[in-house]
Amino acid sequence: GGIKMAGKEEETKKSGEETKKSGEETKKSGEETKKSGEETKEEEGLEPREPKLPTERRAPVPGTEEEAPEDVAMPRLRLLQSTSTEVQEGDSKPGTIRHSLSGEEFEKLEIIPLFLRKSRIHFDPENIKGAPVCFAPDAKMSRAGNFCLTECPFDNAHLWKDNEPPECDLVKSFPCLLLKDGKLEGDFASASFVKSSTPASQKLIYLRWKSGKPYWFYVYELFTRQKKFTKGTAYIFDIRQTRETKAQERKAAEEIFNSVRGKPVAEAEVAGGEDAF
Repeated sequence: GGIKMAGKEEETKKSGEETKKSGEETKKSGEETKKSGEETKEEEGLEPREPKLPTERRAPVPGTEEEAPEDVAMPRLRLLQSTSTEVQEGDSKPGTIRHSLSGEEFEKLEIIPLFLRKSRIHFDPENIKGAPVCFAPDAKMSRAGNFCLTECPFDNAHLWKDNEPPECDLVKSFPCLLLKDGKLEGDFASASFVKSSTPASQKLIYLRWKSGKPYWFYVYELFTRQKKFTKGTAYIFDIRQTRETKAQERKAAEEIFNSVRGKPVAEAEVAGGEDAF
């Protein structure tokens, strides 16, 4: 009887060890599955996100109930010249970059461009600081319904002689996020390049083309420099690529891109007579 009981105890002990071993293997399998899920999550760059309410269900900020997307004006980064109003009538210096709405001024500024849009604008040479007399938001047709160049009401641009340019100016504008001390603060503005600043826009377009990535994958420094002309000197924009954007910056840039892209451009975003360019 003792031998039989001993054998039974050994079998029970053996069965318990097997059960324990099976449990450890199950636990190990669960840990591996969890680890695999974490690795997959890490590889995909996913992070837990809090559920966001649809825009129409969010409580509006008090006092903004009547605001609409078209009420938000895109500021412009102005390049002050000796003829600019703030220089002639104030304490601003030529060559300064000025935020058209906040009035902030910078010697240089870090920006994250979003996309390119082109337009044409024409000021009366006899009243250069007045409102534009012609504006084509898409650089193809004016708001009056004239096709640019071929139906220009101001000159026979389609009959150019000696490569003379039309009276209007082709403007290349880049809506941008602005960085201050290397950080995003929710501010944005349009950087517009025209006439002698056109090479800066060409450099920006080339660098984007070379990378094969969206504009907002890189941070650029926008600065100014003086250039001599036959009739004197003036300041022009220049630009240099400084670094790749961070994940948070790219996310913010893409959100602004999706909200602004495709909306009609306004003259104030493109150029102003106060700069007499």
